[in-house]
Amino acid sequence: MADIIDSLYEEHKEPDDESDLIVIPDLVETCPVLHDFMRFTKFMGKPTESPRLGYHVSEGKLYVSLSDGQRRRSLRVNAATFYDGLREIENHITQGALGSLWYNWPQRNGQKRKNSKGS
Repeated sequence: MADIIDSLYEEHKEPDDESDLIVIPDLVETCPVLHDFMRFTKFMGKPTESPRLGYHVSEGKLYVSLSDGQRRRSLRVNAATFYDGLREIENHITQGALGSLWYNWPQRNGQKRKNSKGS
């Protein structure tokens, strides 16, 4: 019985060394939650690819996007400025709404996946 209970609790681990992770001062000040989300390098103890931020202009509109290449999905928001887009994405993260807003990329074999409703 003791081994089952012991296995429920992880042994104490020293915090990971984050000195090699980049810090973006502007993003820390304006969107600290998004900044931490961007530095996320492990999930359930396994290494994971960090998401990417980007932007593009289409038909006179600015779009800011957060892309998760490992899970083949992205979130795109229309914004007046890049920082407004960052704040909107951070707001989605803090509200826990990312799960329903991701756009799933088409599968590699050409079939499309069902897309979530997003901006």
